[in-house]
Amino acid sequence: GRWGSQLNQARALEALGLYRRSCDQLLDVLTSGALSCDGLAADDPDVRTRQREELLGAIEQQPDSPLKAMALRSLGNQLRLLGQLELSDSILRQGLAVAERVESPRDIALSLLNLGHTYQALSQQALNYNRSEMKIKSSNWAAINYYRQASNSSSDPSVTVQAQLSLIGMWVESQREAEAVALFPEVRDRLSALPVGKLAIQGRIQLACSLLGCDRIGAQDEQPRIGLDQAMLRELLETSVQQAEGFGEPRLTAVAIGRLGTFYEATGDWERARELTEEAIALSEEQPDLVYQWQWQLGRILQARHEQTAVQEADAGAILAYEKAYTSLNGLRGDLASFDSSVQFNFRDRVEPVYRQFIDLLLRGDSPSQAHLKQARQAVEDLQLAELDNFFQDACVERQRVAADDLDPEAAILHTVVLKDRLSVIASFPGRQDLKYISNPGVTPTRLSTLIEDIREELDLPGGRTFKIRDLSEELYQWMISPLAEDLKLQEDREISTVKNLVFILDGLLQNLPMSVLYDHNRQQYLIERYAMAIVPGLQLVQSQDKPRVREDLRVLLAGTNEAPSFEAEELDNLNYVLTEVEGIGLMARRSTRLTEQRFLQGNVEAQVTAIPYDIVHLATHGKFSSDPNNTFLLDYNERIQVQNLDRLLRRSERVGLNAIELLTLSACQTATGDNRAALGLAGVAIRAGSRSTLASLWNVSDVSTALLMQEFYRLLLQTDLTKAEALREAQLKFINAELEVSVQASLTQNSLPRPHYWAPFILIGDWL
Repeated sequence: GRWGSQLNQARALEALGLYRRSCDQLLDVLTSGALSCDGLAADDPDVRTRQREELLGAIEQQPDSPLKAMALRSLGNQLRLLGQLELSDSILRQGLAVAERVESPRDIALSLLNLGHTYQALSQQALNYNRSEMKIKSSNWAAINYYRQASNSSSDPSVTVQAQLSLIGMWVESQREAEAVALFPEVRDRLSALPVGKLAIQGRIQLACSLLGCDRIGAQDEQPRIGLDQAMLRELLETSVQQAEGFGEPRLTAVAIGRLGTFYEATGDWERARELTEEAIALSEEQPDLVYQWQWQLGRILQARHEQTAVQEADAGAILAYEKAYTSLNGLRGDLASFDSSVQFNFRDRVEPVYRQFIDLLLRGDSPSQAHLKQARQAVEDLQLAELDNFFQDACVERQRVAADDLDPEAAILHTVVLKDRLSVIASFPGRQDLKYISNPGVTPTRLSTLIEDIREELDLPGGRTFKIRDLSEELYQWMISPLAEDLKLQEDREISTVKNLVFILDGLLQNLPMSVLYDHNRQQYLIERYAMAIVPGLQLVQSQDKPRVREDLRVLLAGTNEAPSFEAEELDNLNYVLTEVEGIGLMARRSTRLTEQRFLQGNVEAQVTAIPYDIVHLATHGKFSSDPNNTFLLDYNERIQVQNLDRLLRRSERVGLNAIELLTLSACQTATGDNRAALGLAGVAIRAGSRSTLASLWNVSDVSTALLMQEFYRLLLQTDLTKAEALREAQLKFINAELEVSVQASLTQNSLPRPHYWAPFILIGDWL
């Protein structure tokens, strides 16, 4: 009786969207309060592993019963909604095994149904994290098979119809529309046979939306082409509206009316679509996770109706609707991570397009207003923060409003945005209030991607053709820099120019390319030869200085290893010059500590940072950045340091002061090959580490040249008054001009130094001063 009562409480909490509390309630049932949902998702992998082992042990001790099967199924659902998909899979399988042992057909079917939901979420997660096509397809097929089994094994009409509805959605997702259409009549008849209630209403909406492609409308240019009479889909949605209004639940009514509006949007009946969408907005005012979707839908409808009259500028009403949707999304930042996993892992269909389409509207026409440019610039930064939140499934980034001139009176700030039909740049300059706008029509994401891949292919090779890199990167230079030549004072000598630094807020694909290699054939120079540079996810993430720094007093923690068991486990080469790099930097820093070879362990780094207020932490080791946080890591001597754990590793104690680390340097790291969003992992590392600046490499270069560049960078940083960006620039210029001495023993020649492969991968993220 106690179990039944607690399970009902957990289900009620889930219905209210309080997933974590529901999860804790279920754990209280299964472990008598010994474990918490937060513990199962702890940042510390040891804590997380121990908690999960305790959970599995506690489950084993409970006697089999239908209630145990139900508790495990509910817990698996909560874990899925909270994004813990692998653990959800494990718990649901245990629930299925219990259901089979107690011979409960309903519990068996429900367990199979929910396993299908978890594998559908795994498929979406794999897509969002740029995992392999094989991984995506295998998860898709696992979901389809579980839904089939649930449908075939259930004698409960409600379970059967849920499984078949999900199966139709997966057929459409897998571009197998014929199977979806073939199953449609049976599912429609099953829904008609159900009593009027939430399941029947939601089922009709889900069926119509799967075949209509509701979640993809607005996110993609191409919509699913389903071989069904439009009248059938309209009838389903109209019936769901009538039943929802009679059922008396405002949220369900809002969804039904809003989706009927989506139908009319898809069929081009703009006036009817607008009326219904405005009605849905009115019903959803107190539910921001719903209202942003209808505001976005209204913006699309108004703009599409406007464009029918062949007007190229944006409709003012559409901009207002998009602005409201964008504002609602920003207000949900802290909650996006707690939404169920369908929102988390559909980020690119359900969240990102709102920002991009809003920016697109603001930048329509040849000369957008200054007000629109400022709005678009802010939206670019907010999109970057939303991507980082989605990367971590956690609203981990604290914002602060910062004016560029307050940071650096010698810096020009370039915000880039990749739109579906053009590449745009919004630039601000020292001492000027007005913004400059550049548009490159015809530079589509596909064209830009091809160019960036071609440049990276040459850059990644030690013997990459310098002339080819220059020719290719000049095209990007012509799009981004040449139109700003007068504003950037390119014709002036650097020493007298008012613009000495370039700060980039880069969008999407551009993050995978160092801006330093952009080449000007007229002046015969790389961009780095004219400007010091930095990359920031947004100006609101740049932390201002607490006090002037005395370079000679900087405390430096140096850690790294030439070879390690972790390198071997990841099938990575040894780094034979790491100790040379660490020792060389240590000689320049008056106050330094070294953790090398077997002493380079996470626990030792954490102990040092907790005990001593280090200004610089230098980690000379392999690392990998990708769009998947689970595959973004550094290596200590024994194992991975996951990106999620960096904040814990580098967090200072109150005893040594809570000020941020001035500089985190990561040498010998690389962005994942073939991952267009890999630099998201690099930005994530920079944010999670909590340092003011992060110096890292976009690809792994010779550890000989890395040791040379790092030693020169630290010599300039610690022994001169140069800023971090200027010190990096000067070190890179030494390579370009082949002014560094190369050891005879080194597998590198003086002639190799000028090649961009050796100097270009190092970029500075965050505070550049």
